[in-house]
Amino acid sequence: MAGLNGTLEIAKKTLLNTQVFIQTTSHNIANADNKAYARQKVVQVTSHPQLTRAGWLGMGASVERVIQQRDHYLEQRVLESRSQRSLHETEAAQLRMASGYLADDGESGISGALGKFWSAWDALNQNPGGASEKTLVAEGARNLAELIRGTTTLLQNQASSIEGNIQEKASKAGTLLTDIANYNKEISITELRGDQPANDLRDKRYQAVLDLADLIPIKYSEETDGTLTVTLLGSSPEVELVSGSTAASVAYDGVGHVLTIDGQPASSPPGGQIQGLLAALNEIGIPPGSIPADPDGPSVSYLDRLNALASSLISEVNAAHGSPVFTGSGAADIQLDGSFVADGNAALAVAELQHKSSTVGTDTFEKYLANLQNRIGLGIERAENQQAFHASLEVQLQSEQQSISGVSIDEEMVDLLKNQQIYQAAAKIVQATAEMLNTVVNMV
Repeated sequence: MAGLNGTLEIAKKTLLNTQVFIQTTSHNIANADNKAYARQKVVQVTSHPQLTRAGWLGMGASVERVIQQRDHYLEQRVLESRSQRSLHETEAAQLRMASGYLADDGESGISGALGKFWSAWDALNQNPGGASEKTLVAEGARNLAELIRGTTTLLQNQASSIEGNIQEKASKAGTLLTDIANYNKEISITELRGDQPANDLRDKRYQAVLDLADLIPIKYSEETDGTLTVTLLGSSPEVELVSGSTAASVAYDGVGHVLTIDGQPASSPPGGQIQGLLAALNEIGIPPGSIPADPDGPSVSYLDRLNALASSLISEVNAAHGSPVFTGSGAADIQLDGSFVADGNAALAVAELQHKSSTVGTDTFEKYLANLQNRIGLGIERAENQQAFHASLEVQLQSEQQSISGVSIDEEMVDLLKNQQIYQAAAKIVQATAEMLNTVVNMV
């Protein structure tokens, strides 16, 4: 009887074990399209044998735990490539928008308006007393001033919008940090109560980590209690973002124009959408802009370059004309003087400015504008090239990661068929053993 009872117990455990295998397979298939999901695997161990008159007899197998198939090294590299791709993607999008506002092919845009302005003075120089020529000079000056002012307003609005976007994303990053800390707490409590990993909570936490890597560059390490410690990637000294159930606060300092962690400026290698927005903001400029001491400096923003252009245009044209043509101090307020009347006798002096090196750097006004356009184009090309590189790298790393953590429907179906056969075999053992027990009972 003991032998038959032992056989029944082994068959029963086999049925229960197989149900766990089949349920896990079903769970894997249900999450096949979830990139944050790590394939789960049942770990089965041999049960302790039983000592009988015949010696030690096996007692089947037991399910020890259900684990996830993860490679933390690959996951960290995915996070890094994701942050880099997000940075350059965000920066490129903002620079393309700014390029649209500053679009200039030499015939249209500020360059076109500046060319027409000089042409009007050339025409007036040919006919100093011509009324129509004087009217064209005034119209050319008005159009040039309006175009510079309008372009500046568009760039200032974009810069203000970028700052608002940074604030929103900083708030989102803070929410994600809190979510990760809450998941840490839930996982720690769940795993403390039992001896099983909280796999589905870990998947949700990893999704939050992925979303956070889109915003800021991060790295993480898993502690013995199952919690993640998240830090700002490459920060020195190390900046902790999440430790256990505690999350740092994230904000945008609109005065210093930097991201802050717990009130301190965050310093780390570039990465994430927030730093992409900050990079674009530095390229475009902080409203209202300023007049730089070195207009040709490599770090001078678009707004400051326009300010330098407008300031030099105002001072040099007014000086050559002998009386105000433009009023204002820079690109935001340049406009045609209300009492301006073109002086034909000064037309040559004004027209010659187009061929001279101006106070806006060491080039003519046209070359300075051309350099601005060239810089914008190079900035976009650099950002797009980096975006393409890191996007390709991310795809490659995700493919490697999915080969380990991803769900293969083919593999799951093979496991399902195998466990179905095991289940059927165990059921036959139960049936056969039950018949043998009935026989024994009837013999008594």
